[in-house]
Amino acid sequence: MKTIEPLYNFIHSLNKSEKRSFKLFLSKYSLKKDSNVTTMYNILSASSIYNPSLFEQKLRAEGLIDNLAYEKHRLQTILLDFLVDYHKNNSLELQLNKMLMQIDLLNNKKQFEFAQKLLEKAIKLASEVQDPFYLNQLYVYKANMLITHFSSEKEALEDTLQKAEQTAQDILTETKYESLNRRFHMLHAPTSHENEEKIKELTQSEYFVDESKATTIRSKICLYSAKALYYRTKEDLDNLLKYEEKHKRVFDEHPSYIEHKPNNYFSAYFNHIIALLAKHKFDECLNLLEEAETFPEKMKRFLRKEHRSFFNDCFYTLKMETLLHLFKIKEIYQLVNDQDIDIEACYAHNQIHRSDFYFYACLSSLVMEDYEGVIKWLKKCEQNVDINYLIHNYLPAKVAGIIAEYERGNGLSIKSDFDAFYYLSRKNNWDHGYYKCLSSVLRKLTQNPTLPELQKTIKTALKENDQDEDYSYRGRVFFECWMEAKLKNKTLKEIIDLQVSKGTKGNNTKIIQLPLPQDQPPQAKSS
Repeated sequence: MKTIEPLYNFIHSLNKSEKRSFKLFLSKYSLKKDSNVTTMYNILSASSIYNPSLFEQKLRAEGLIDNLAYEKHRLQTILLDFLVDYHKNNSLELQLNKMLMQIDLLNNKKQFEFAQKLLEKAIKLASEVQDPFYLNQLYVYKANMLITHFSSEKEALEDTLQKAEQTAQDILTETKYESLNRRFHMLHAPTSHENEEKIKELTQSEYFVDESKATTIRSKICLYSAKALYYRTKEDLDNLLKYEEKHKRVFDEHPSYIEHKPNNYFSAYFNHIIALLAKHKFDECLNLLEEAETFPEKMKRFLRKEHRSFFNDCFYTLKMETLLHLFKIKEIYQLVNDQDIDIEACYAHNQIHRSDFYFYACLSSLVMEDYEGVIKWLKKCEQNVDINYLIHNYLPAKVAGIIAEYERGNGLSIKSDFDAFYYLSRKNNWDHGYYKCLSSVLRKLTQNPTLPELQKTIKTALKENDQDEDYSYRGRVFFECWMEAKLKNKTLKEIIDLQVSKGTKGNNTKIIQLPLPQDQPPQAKSS
């Protein structure tokens, strides 16, 4: 039997709403001659596991094996047509493609005035988002209509031809900027000498140097995205913030484009917050995050399920990162344990942000003295993320787990946890500076020390480490607060509260770059 795996995967890529609507479509509109299509769809959609031998057995029982290639093609075609119609109001491209087909049909029927009215409506729609690809097609179509059927309108014809030429030039410009943006994204990591040479060559491009060449919405978005990525790579935080602000401002100045490309807007919005985080502008971050909380209600008309998932993922990650640097640990703790939100579910498809979430959960639980919570989240981290790949979050979560076990009176049982921590830290060349200091303290915890014994170890470790000013280690400031708490015979929460009362912010903690999704690649277009 020829493989049906691509068709099986296609069917199972549908979300619940699409599947429900397609089944309704089949039952309502299918004729008897199409019953084979319905049968094949039901067989393939019923199984959550791809099982070719089972499918062959069921298809053979229904008499579909002999014409399998034909029936596969029919089901695929009907499903594609259904999805195009289903999403026609969610995609500007689909709306414009449909209008172009309608204009063509009206033209063939010699309904020229009707076709001209629809053409003007399509031009207005494409102009709202400055889409040169469709505008060019529409202006060329309009010019042909004016020449053929409205020859007396010479001024209108000349104006239309000029606009067609300009949009053709805009298409070329946008292509240049899209290419520039994609090349920066391909080259920015991993950094190598060869990549650095190519990046240098890109920065000397006239399209990178002369910003006035970016005249359309899309070209400006691509330019500012490329420049922001370049300055992020160079760790030039001032210029990073400058171009992330410009990137977001393009959308703010063209609200219709937000509806057209909501995912791209969210990327620009959240990357702007990341740039503010990097500059330690935490209060501005919170203001933007408060504004973002109104998005789902404002945009519910076009905020589809996949957009909501992306939005929630980025929103909660950045909110907890901001709260972390403001030492608002109680708010993080409440957030990770809020049953009404189920933040954990937001990260179902993003392992990097999921590891961030477990880090926030472990650290906030430790500060709030919820030691069972620390162990719970640490176990989930170990079960649900690649701890070697996401070591920057896992190691501090592991430290929180070791401390939690000690605070629960399980000092003698944490040796294996410490050994795992020590192995991974040495494996990643983190056996110096701060981690060396922390390791000696954690090793002491495995011996179930008295408080004076632990205080002596902490004093020695900190003295040996006081020349290490690298604060790039995740959670360092909080573990140092814990050591200070032990030296002063206080709780970690009391030390954190003291920091908050002084108005201290996490300015001495290097921002971990959050790898949020970048601007979405341009979709293929066809008329």
